[in-house]
Amino acid sequence: MEIQLKEQTILTRDNLITTLTNLEQKIVDLSIIIEAKLESNDEQQDQLFNFKSKNIQLAINVIFRANCIASSIAFTLFILSIFTLLEVVTMTFHQLQIIAFFLLSLTIIWVIVLILVTVEQISCLINRTARIKIMSYLYFSLVMLFALIYTEIEVGSPNSFNGISIVNYTGCLRTIQQYFDFIYFSSVCQSSVGFGDINPRVALSRFFVFPQTLISVAYLSILFSNWIS
Repeated sequence: MEIQLKEQTILTRDNLITTLTNLEQKIVDLSIIIEAKLESNDEQQDQLFNFKSKNIQLAINVIFRANCIASSIAFTLFILSIFTLLEVVTMTFHQLQIIAFFLLSLTIIWVIVLILVTVEQISCLINRTARIKIMSYLYFSLVMLFALIYTEIEVGSPNSFNGISIVNYTGCLRTIQQYFDFIYFSSVCQSSVGFGDINPRVALSRFFVFPQTLISVAYLSILFSNWIS
């Protein structure tokens, strides 16, 4: 009978160190591969986010920049028609306040979008790529919408402005009459003239006069500086 002796591998210290070194290198290589995969996924997510944001910006520009004056007129007529209808509907003053401030919130959202488009146009104006036609549309749209904001504030909180009194307006078209006075006031604020015959007297009305004046100053300053240069 032949007895075959199998060679037994003896694990020495050098072999153990070599094995651990190889294992460590494989772990490092694997971590590099995982990190590269994660970075590629982050880049894909960033590209997807940029694609979505560009599409949203494009949609906003198409809707609110090219058609801002028409959409602002339609929105203003819609809000004023609601107030005109409320004049012939029996309700408490508290209910009227709720409706007025709800419509105010809608108008604020609309104005914020227009302000974003206006800021974009101001940056284009600095780079001399802005269109004067669109800028004028945005300018008059902001005048109309800020006048609508002031009207909604006055309806929801009477005597928020000096020079505007509810006793001066009668009939179901009272809100529309107020709106035309606020068109005058908004134009004065937008042009930074400030005659002082109508002015805000409470914190809420002052809060909305401030951004309109600030935007108009920046708008007109950059516009005139570009024309002069």
